[in-house]
Amino acid sequence: MGQSRPATYHDLTGLLEQLGFQRESVEGSHHAFRHKASDTLIVLAAFQPESPLRSEDLVSVRRHLDSRGLMDARAFDRRFPRSAATGTPP
Repeated sequence: MGQSRPATYHDLTGLLEQLGFQRESVEGSHHAFRHKASDTLIVLAAFQPESPLRSEDLVSVRRHLDSRGLMDARAFDRRFPRSAATGTPP
């Protein structure tokens, strides 16, 4: 069985949009996503959509989604295993 590709920022932003987040314009080199119903704001450093996810961003987004009741941490882990940022097998 082949090694799966690392998860990308495109994958992460797709999830955020599915959960109802909307991209907001911000100054500088960041991307912001707001979920109005839960008053949640997620800010990520600049990225290219096909760039592999940084593990720091995975941890931060997972924590925000879980703490706001938008996505259970276990469901997030199934979608983005710990190895998703590096592309290595779990």
